[in-house]
Amino acid sequence: MKSRLVVLLLMAVVVSLTSGRSLQADSTEIWNTGNVTSISHNNFPQIKGNYLVWQGRGGLEIATSGSSDWEIFYIDIDNKVVIQLTDDDYDDISPQTDGDYVVWQKHDTSRSNQVFLYKIGENLPGGSMISNNDSKDNYSPRIAAGRVVWTSQRVAHTVEPGEIMLYDAKNLSGPNPISDNTLDSSSPRINSETVIWVQSDGNGAAALFMFDLTSENPAPEAAPEGYVWPDSLQTDGGLTVLTRHDGSDREIVVYNNYSRSYEQITDNDFEDSYPCISGNSVACKSSIAWVQGRGKATEIFLVALLDVDNDGIPHERDACPCQDSSGFDADSDGCIDTLSGLTGVVETLVTEGVIEQALQSSLLAKVENAEKSVDKENICAAVDKLEALKKEVNAQRGKKISDDAADLVVKYADNVITSLLDQLPPGESC
Repeated sequence: MKSRLVVLLLMAVVVSLTSGRSLQADSTEIWNTGNVTSISHNNFPQIKGNYLVWQGRGGLEIATSGSSDWEIFYIDIDNKVVIQLTDDDYDDISPQTDGDYVVWQKHDTSRSNQVFLYKIGENLPGGSMISNNDSKDNYSPRIAAGRVVWTSQRVAHTVEPGEIMLYDAKNLSGPNPISDNTLDSSSPRINSETVIWVQSDGNGAAALFMFDLTSENPAPEAAPEGYVWPDSLQTDGGLTVLTRHDGSDREIVVYNNYSRSYEQITDNDFEDSYPCISGNSVACKSSIAWVQGRGKATEIFLVALLDVDNDGIPHERDACPCQDSSGFDADSDGCIDTLSGLTGVVETLVTEGVIEQALQSSLLAKVENAEKSVDKENICAAVDKLEALKKEVNAQRGKKISDDAADLVVKYADNVITSLLDQLPPGESC
């Protein structure tokens, strides 16, 4: 078996795979439609955080396994580097990632189907096998928070009941069965707290079972009636990606829960399908991937979203990318205006020379006194201090303060006052 790590800059892949091709997307204020990029001639994408994984036939230019079997690829969305994880003569399929690890299923003719794991940026090329080296088939792995689940089943002259296996990559423990080995189990799903799977009740009927990963002594138990799995590869926060037929083919659209509206991402003459979405919860940015059919070939496309919180501030300029600051953002930094922010605005305007230095101490003293009143839970006193600040600014408008600077400070103070008044008990006012 051959195995190597293949790394290539994404831009090189773009040149070789998209020559003479184009992808059009709707021009909107929300979506980063200018950076839609074809990254692979492959299939079954899945994203988590900054990483996109997929399977494809063949490989990058320096791969050696040819084009007849499936290999596993991933890309760091930020640095645009494509990495080929497998380069062998077996089919590597069903990749999944939790943003730290990649797992997949390998059909090795000498060992049936086995599950392999790769720690992003650390492990050896090809990953390591985490399923038991026995004659059982192991398939459809899923991963979350460093834990992997899959179905293990012996298939020979007869088919034995499937078992759900659990492996902890962070603690290097397992794999251990977590289902009843006398009843057939399959289709596991996992998140940071729970494993679920479909299990036979012994009479041919199917039931949903659960395994609580947060429990000190977890044990399989029947799921509550009407239980719905909360996670989906097509939903991230307030965004859901899906396909719609436009009369000639399927296109990718996103439902934005913030604006309660649909945005069309693609507009072309190809079939766009299998969309998935995931966000980086720390940076509060999302990416969408999907498969585009081009006759017998398929391409994977990726687009990053510009303004996830829908406040009109592009992600690269948004100091609070997870916060919708619409209507309360006088300085357009993407953050809701606050008392501490007002101090920074005044200091910046003095530095820029649009407020004379002689006024700085007086203006900042009023903001400081307003903060002290808030600390004492005296909201009305804080509002009075800010009204005094506005009066001073307007009195010096066109004299020691430029008109634009005065407009900014007054609007900022008004936003803070509105926020403070919202803190008053119902029925009270200043």
